[in-house]
Amino acid sequence: FAVTSSSFAFSVSTSAIKHYDGKYIYEDKLIVFNHQYTDDFGAIMIHEFAHALASQFGIDENEEIKEIYDTLGEREIIEQVTEYAITDIKEFIAECFMKSFTYNKRIYKFNIVEKVRKIIDQEYNLKSYCI
Repeated sequence: FAVTSSSFAFSVSTSAIKHYDGKYIYEDKLIVFNHQYTDDFGAIMIHEFAHALASQFGIDENEEIKEIYDTLGEREIIEQVTEYAITDIKEFIAECFMKSFTYNKRIYKFNIVEKVRKIIDQEYNLKSYCI
């Protein structure tokens, strides 16, 4: 499909997003949502926004976050973040960021999520961008 307005124009292949709830297109700095597959719009929106922030601020190049990701085992990441977070560093950051907004801190203790979110908040001063 294509979208055009007075300020921008872009075209996205529907085959590129048809199996995604949402997708951040790095080249275009664009977030696209596919409502057919989205059952938790809030979480997907936060996840994709995290990709946009990571791209803008270079968060996925942060050595401390890379070290956390590289030293953790798949099982730890799956248990404390999500299974999707083991995909790569970009998805790990987006899933940690999303999880930091969506889990109940009174019930669960997610050390990995809290550690990554703390690094993001301290290193990149993103509090003005976040709720």
